[in-house]
Amino acid sequence: MKTASNRDLRDRLLALGRAARHVVPIATVVLVAIEWNGIPSQPFRDSLAYQQGASYAQSDQSLYVPLPAPGPHSFVGWPYIYPPPLAALLSLFPPVSYQTFDRIWLLLNVVAFWAFAASLGRIQAGRWSLGATLTWGAGLFFVPGSLFAIHFANVEPVIWALVGTAFAAPATAGLLLTLAASIKITPAWPLLALATRRPRPVVLQAGIGSLLLLAVCVGVFGVDQLVSQSLTWWSRVLPSVAQGQFWGGSLPQLRQGVGPLDILGNLSLSFAPIQLAVLSGWDYDGGVLPAPVRFYLTTVGVAAPILVLWLTRAKPPREQAALVLVAAAFAAPIVRTYVLPLILLPLALRMRSRSQQVPASGPASVR
Repeated sequence: MKTASNRDLRDRLLALGRAARHVVPIATVVLVAIEWNGIPSQPFRDSLAYQQGASYAQSDQSLYVPLPAPGPHSFVGWPYIYPPPLAALLSLFPPVSYQTFDRIWLLLNVVAFWAFAASLGRIQAGRWSLGATLTWGAGLFFVPGSLFAIHFANVEPVIWALVGTAFAAPATAGLLLTLAASIKITPAWPLLALATRRPRPVVLQAGIGSLLLLAVCVGVFGVDQLVSQSLTWWSRVLPSVAQGQFWGGSLPQLRQGVGPLDILGNLSLSFAPIQLAVLSGWDYDGGVLPAPVRFYLTTVGVAAPILVLWLTRAKPPREQAALVLVAAAFAAPIVRTYVLPLILLPLALRMRSRSQQVPASGPASVR
């Protein structure tokens, strides 16, 4: 009776999954229609920072005005906080109004969503497949953070697509992970992991990608301005972002009390103890975190992916790199729900690995 019940439940779940994979493409079209004219209560989204970065690059202005607060990161409007290459790449396109830019970014993110789904399908099935793409797209649609990333016009879906394609097509891994790492530091860790296992092609592609990015940046900023912008990001922006962000967005809001949605605002495993210390009575009153706390955050952020790199040294290169990526993502001081879809990468790789092991345990292996 229990077996029949389990079979019935499995059949229902499979039927639900088959229905979802056909509904989700329609749902993404509906999502675009809803988001096309923006949300009245939220006239500006993260895309404003990217447009401003491109605009500042085109007009030779500083990318980092206003500078982030000198402590745990708190939003001041929509500041551009990414390294110079993203602004340089975006500045290559003609200037447009914010509404047009936001709509283009919306379409870009939807394409990136499906590119990531296709990559997951390619990893799991071993070939590019429409069916696998639809299946993984249905799963991705329901992962917390995936729709938020599109709604808030964040750059994270682009990173999903670059990283996913790098894993699905290993011949491009060095190039695509370098491009992704020029937007956010985290993809540099799987790049390092793959470079330790397949050094020649990965390092060669990473070098080519770095030279191409450097050429674009020099062409947009000039050497002196590029050096100045890079030093500002390294010395003023990164130290603020590397100090995390409190639940609720600021220290006063944290102390006033936070709810589950506020906690979802920063899922960092390294920064959580600091927040709990504040809630437990630590008398930190804002500003730059004490040196031991900053040292702790830096140490965890670096040590966690290195530890996972060592612990997974016996795994296949792509599985190891995916696990290192996840470790680096959640050890960072600021972790949005937008990064949660990256957890699907090691899952897809594990499913592929298990499917390849099935023949070895089948009838042919019986002696």
